[in-house]
Amino acid sequence: MQNYNYTTKEILYEAPEDTTSNLRYYVDKQLTDTDRTTKPIKPGGRYYGYLPYLKLYKLPANLMDIDRYFSAAIVELLVSPGGRLAYFKVSINSGNFSRTFNMNIDAFAEDDKIFIPATLNGDAIGCRIIIRCYIENDGTLGF
Repeated sequence: MQNYNYTTKEILYEAPEDTTSNLRYYVDKQLTDTDRTTKPIKPGGRYYGYLPYLKLYKLPANLMDIDRYFSAAIVELLVSPGGRLAYFKVSINSGNFSRTFNMNIDAFAEDDKIFIPATLNGDAIGCRIIIRCYIENDGTLGF
């Protein structure tokens, strides 16, 4: 759950994220016990905010016959220190098959490319967001 003020572009509240979440956050820096970090935040929340990314991907027709029960999809988003979506990838793994699709971020509206950036000790930092997904019957992704 999230309360976001679209006028002032501020998060008023976001419910804590627990360990069962399908989202993981990674920075390209070795963290210490004294480092204070915040994750990037997507206006719209952890569910609705990420739906545009999941729905843009559609499994190619030549892969529609893969066994979805034994398949995994991973969405990777890179958020820049400025809070902009820098890249978007989808990796599909099924048995011995593995393929990564680089998605066109220009397909999104400008608002869909905006995040509140991650921070490290109060300074904005780039962050990768990894979303564990499953493949829907229509070839789109869910989580």
